[in-house]
Amino acid sequence: MMRSFVLTALLAFALSGCGGPRPQAGGPAAVGVYTSASDCADSEKLDLAQCNELIQAAVEEHRQTAKTYISLRLCEAGEGADHCERTEANSYQRRLQAFLITFSTPPAAQGLYAGADASQPAFQTIDKKRTVLAVDETLMFSKSALFVAEGNTK
Repeated sequence: MMRSFVLTALLAFALSGCGGPRPQAGGPAAVGVYTSASDCADSEKLDLAQCNELIQAAVEEHRQTAKTYISLRLCEAGEGADHCERTEANSYQRRLQAFLITFSTPPAAQGLYAGADASQPAFQTIDKKRTVLAVDETLMFSKSALFVAEGNTK
């Protein structure tokens, strides 16, 4: 009888690990790519006001830190054809296309731009140090973000 109980307990212990790894508390925060505050809010991870606040901060960072050019020709020479837009100050900057949102505490957003490699759907951070591929399964891409990323391919 005792032997049966021990075998049952061992079997129950062994089977308790089935079903794959469990998420660890304090693990990496979810990260997604979105094109607007409403697009972000559709993820149901943040509400519209939170998404709007994050995106406005990313837009302001873009305005202050993106390289500025005196003409469209110079901007496109440095950033690529169709990757520039006119600013309120009648200069040109790289066109902001999407936002990389990290659902951490506190959440954070970063502007994304057309990727440097036009052969694959992707975005790039402002410092051009990180490429965000649309095929990256560790990221959540909204439908609109995928559409924009795919528009960057040739």
